[in-house]
Amino acid sequence: MATKNHNRPRKPIRTLEMDVGQEGIAQISLSGAASIERSDIEIVDGPDALKHAEELAFMEEEVVINIHETDDPNAEPYVQVGSNGKIIYITRGEDVIIKRKYLERLARAKRVGYQQKHLNSSDPLKYNRLDMKTALQYPFELKEDLNPRGRDWLVKILKEAA
Repeated sequence: MATKNHNRPRKPIRTLEMDVGQEGIAQISLSGAASIERSDIEIVDGPDALKHAEELAFMEEEVVINIHETDDPNAEPYVQVGSNGKIIYITRGEDVIIKRKYLERLARAKRVGYQQKHLNSSDPLKYNRLDMKTALQYPFELKEDLNPRGRDWLVKILKEAA
C-alpha cells in the first residue's frame, strides 16, 4: 500500500490541465477498412538517454501524488496499479508516496473515446468520420518529484499517444 505524506510542500502538476495523447480522426472507408488520421502529430522524445541501471534507479525514486476523487458511484475507491508483477492500491483523494514506476503506469492508463458527428449522410466518407478524444483513466496531481528530470519525463509520458 502506498504511504501517506502531508509534509512535502511543492508546486503540484495538475494532469487535468495538460495535454494527454493526441487528437485525431478515425475514418471507415466504403470497403469497411478503418484508418486513423492525426493532425498536428508531435514527435515526442523519450526521457534522456540513461544507462539501464540509471533508468532502473530513476524508476525506483519516490514521488508524492494524489489521485483525484470521482463522482462516479461505481468507481473503485482504491486504484490498483501494477509494475513488474507487484501491485499496489492507491486511495483516491489522499497524498501518497509511490515509486515512479507506478506513476508511469498511471500516466499511461488512458482511455480513448470516439464521437461520430452527424454530417452529410449522402457522402459515406464524411459520414463515417469519428473524432477521437484521449483522457487519463485516473487523473492525478503530482505533488512532489525531487528529481529535476522528473517533470519533463512525466510531460513526455502524458503526451504519448494511448
